[in-house]
Amino acid sequence: MTSHSKQIGLIGLGLLGAAIGRRLVGEGFSILGFDLDPERRQELIGNRGQAAANAAEVFRECEVVILSLPDSRVVSNVIETCECDLQTGRIVLDTTTGDPDEMVEIGIRLKEGGVDYIESNSRAGVSTVTSPASTVVRSLSPLTNAAASVSTASASR
Repeated sequence: MTSHSKQIGLIGLGLLGAAIGRRLVGEGFSILGFDLDPERRQELIGNRGQAAANAAEVFRECEVVILSLPDSRVVSNVIETCECDLQTGRIVLDTTTGDPDEMVEIGIRLKEGGVDYIESNSRAGVSTVTSPASTVVRSLSPLTNAAASVSTASASR
């Protein structure tokens, strides 16, 4: 197992978010996560992750934040609530299955604040709303490769 120096943020610890968190911790990533449900935060702690007090803390402390939320409306609300905590140069990787038009709007709003937004869900694959995002996507390859390789192994069982 490789140890990765950067802490990864994870907002939304439901079925998909929790699975992503477990995979990344298993691959040596440090995870700081938040969910409105305190039981889900406790599960993250039990899986060697750290729980944040709120979503804003995750955005403040992590250069890369993964969103795994119920829909794009919830994503928009979280971004709106925490916008002042999003610093220039941050990367938001959104695994939420949401409305494509709303996700484009979210990406444009984040880009105006200097934050890169990458939409990555099972319906859309990986797409970027901002450019030049190819360098951003490449910078995330250790993270995405770790999640994908474990996912592929799990799927073959």
